[in-house]
Amino acid sequence: MFDIDRSDASAPATASPVVSAARAFVEALAAAPTEHLDPEAVAAEFVELQRILDRVEAEMLRRLRRIGTDRPYVAEGYRSTTAFVKHATRMRGATARRMVARARALAEMPATEERFRRGELSGDETSLLVATRESEPEAFGEWEEALCDAARTVEFVDDLRRVVDYWRQHLDPPEPADTEPRRWARLRRDFDGMWELTARLTPLQGAAVRQALEEATPAPDPDDPRTGAQRRADTLVRLLTRSDRPSTRLVVHVGYETFVWAVAGEPPCPGFDSPLRPGGPIGGAEAAGVLLGGRDLAVVACDAAVRRIVFGPDSMPLDVGRSTRTIPAHLRAAVIARDGRCVHPGCDRGPEWCDVHHLVPWAEGGATDLRFLVLVCRHHHTFVHARGLTYVRTEDGWRLAQPP
Repeated sequence: MFDIDRSDASAPATASPVVSAARAFVEALAAAPTEHLDPEAVAAEFVELQRILDRVEAEMLRRLRRIGTDRPYVAEGYRSTTAFVKHATRMRGATARRMVARARALAEMPATEERFRRGELSGDETSLLVATRESEPEAFGEWEEALCDAARTVEFVDDLRRVVDYWRQHLDPPEPADTEPRRWARLRRDFDGMWELTARLTPLQGAAVRQALEEATPAPDPDDPRTGAQRRADTLVRLLTRSDRPSTRLVVHVGYETFVWAVAGEPPCPGFDSPLRPGGPIGGAEAAGVLLGGRDLAVVACDAAVRRIVFGPDSMPLDVGRSTRTIPAHLRAAVIARDGRCVHPGCDRGPEWCDVHHLVPWAEGGATDLRFLVLVCRHHHTFVHARGLTYVRTEDGWRLAQPP
């Protein structure tokens, strides 16, 4: 139903005349030279294009709200509007969630949405007003017009933020119970391998976390090269991971020949070589789903519960030969090692969200055998059972199909 193939970016993605005109505008823009333009003209074009982008974003959000209402993506197996947006546009999950939330919020913010569509509010100003309404939903409705007017009188978005903060100070402070539904915490991995932890806490939670950090973070030392932020990060990790049990579960992926060598103490055949030889360095392993190596692996392995998964030919985990309906822990680990995440097209749910699914139902003779098991998130597990579908492996991955 949805065309998400970008192999030919010039191909029309829809028959809509409006979108076709927008595509033609972008093509003309891409073809326009800038090398010989006056620098001031280029700067003016940049500013005007940003204003156009803001207005385009307003129209996208209006259409996204319609998508969320009609839910045309359900037939394709998407579990939510966010899941559809994330896959169809190759957008990060956090970005997709924010976009869907803004689209819904603007339905209750008529003055903000109208000015956003007219180009009188920027995207960042609109996002700030959406967040303001989220924090003060009752008062915002009365003050929406005034806050929109204030946005036109300030020079920077940060100035509007100060106006909003001043306005909130003059409101009655919310009761503690009012803040409970708005708390959240997210942990995501960045493109460079670093992790980013963000959270929105209630006043009591925030005060408790701040006090714990302040008390546990060591005072600055002339010989300590770390910044204050780095010291707080180290302290936070130490507080969160402090436990009597191993801090990490380490899964070592090892080929069968290497496994034989490690057990028997001699290579399985002349000339065989492996980075995982007895007494040698470990070549690679997964800790909490992250592939590690070198120094990081050595640090994790020092305090970890180790699980071994032996792989046979074609990088397939060896069948453990169990024929029970219940998936034993070691067989589930093998399925996770092979699939990595939910195999449903367009889904990126990790193993912690997933069930192990029998491709052929147990009641119909399906075996609890690695060849006939697949990792599927709970939403898509329910989806395929409700529609009588199954998954088949192709050269490009898994796809939905009618059962044989």
